[in-house]
Amino acid sequence: MTTINETPDPDRIDDLQDTNLQNGPDDIGEQDPEQLVGDELTPEEIAALEQEDTGPEGAIADFAPDEPGADEGPQGEIGRERRRWYLAPCLGRLLFEVNRRWPRRDRTGDRTILPSSRGDHYPNSRGSVNACDIDKDGVRVLVIVRAAIRHPSCNYIIFNGVIWLRSRNFRPFRLKGGFQAYRTRIHISIIPRRTAEQSRTRWGIWPRLRRP
Repeated sequence: MTTINETPDPDRIDDLQDTNLQNGPDDIGEQDPEQLVGDELTPEEIAALEQEDTGPEGAIADFAPDEPGADEGPQGEIGRERRRWYLAPCLGRLLFEVNRRWPRRDRTGDRTILPSSRGDHYPNSRGSVNACDIDKDGVRVLVIVRAAIRHPSCNYIIFNGVIWLRSRNFRPFRLKGGFQAYRTRIHISIIPRRTAEQSRTRWGIWPRLRRP
C-alpha cells in the first residue's frame, strides 16, 4: 500500500476533495449515522439491489497462508503539527482483499483520510482512520457489503442511497442527506474501538473457498 507523507496546506484543502460533488456533502463528518436513517427498504427494493449488482465475480481461490503486509494501509502525517495517522489495520486488510479479488478494478474513487473531515475519515486520538471508501466500478458491490456485515469490526455501510447499521442489525434503510459521493463509492466505517481497529479477522472477500 502507498505511504502518504503529506502535510496538507489549509489553503489547499479543497484541492484534496472531489471537485464534482455539487449536490450535497461528500462525507457525513461528525453526524450520528442514526440520524441519517430513512424508511426501511421494501422486499422489492432489496430485490432490485440484487439485480443491479452485475459487476465482475473475481477469481476463485483456495484460502492461502497469510501474506506479510496484508493489514497495512496508507499512513502519513497531517496538519501543521505533522500529526501521525494510519488507516486502521482491519481496513487495510479489507482493501488488500478487494484488490486481490478485483486487481483491475477502478480505484479512482477510493478514499481513506479526508483532511477536512471530522468523522471517521479523520484520525482519532490514536491516529487511526476508521473509514474507507471503495470505488464501485470493477467490483461486486453486494459481495463487499455482505462481507462487511459479517465482519465483527464493521459499524455501518453506505452505498447509493442505502445505509446498513450494526445498531439496526444491518437491515437496509434509505439514506437521508444526499451524500453524492456515496453513489459511486462504497463507504465502510468501523467501530471506534482499538480492538475493532486492530482486528486481523479476514473479510472473506479473497481468498475464498472453492465451490465443490
